[in-house]
Amino acid sequence: MALLFMLAADCKTKEKAEAFAQHFEGKSFELSDGFISQLSCNIFKQGGAYWVRVMPSGCGQSGITRALEDRFNEIAEQLYTLLKTAPPYRYAVIEVEAESYRDYDELLDNRMDVEQPGLVVSEQIWNALGKPPPFDNFVCGYKWIPFEQFKLRGPR
Repeated sequence: MALLFMLAADCKTKEKAEAFAQHFEGKSFELSDGFISQLSCNIFKQGGAYWVRVMPSGCGQSGITRALEDRFNEIAEQLYTLLKTAPPYRYAVIEVEAESYRDYDELLDNRMDVEQPGLVVSEQIWNALGKPPPFDNFVCGYKWIPFEQFKLRGPR
């Protein structure tokens, strides 16, 4: 089974999801290993909200190697940089199989379980969560728990 490393964002409405996807679609960047990763997006509806999946090429693999771990980390940095200038969204996360991240109601219902590194939330959501302390400023209007480097599971 292939693992898919991606950004997933809850944009709430179809119109906001379309604008968000357009911000990422087709963008590319060269990684330190010379690989050029290109972004593709798709919009889907989950839990009553419209979401965008941003999928970088070169990150759908079965089995995680050290080289792939390094690639994930470089791509995550690029995605977070692009996310800082993205059109409005409610929250976003970058991880393996990020699309399975909880929906809006689950996020608010599980206030004690939101301390996931790399999670970016709007200030409105951060306030609704009770302003949890692990969040730092991300960009105007958004808070985040700083991303931690993707790590291989098991022995290196």
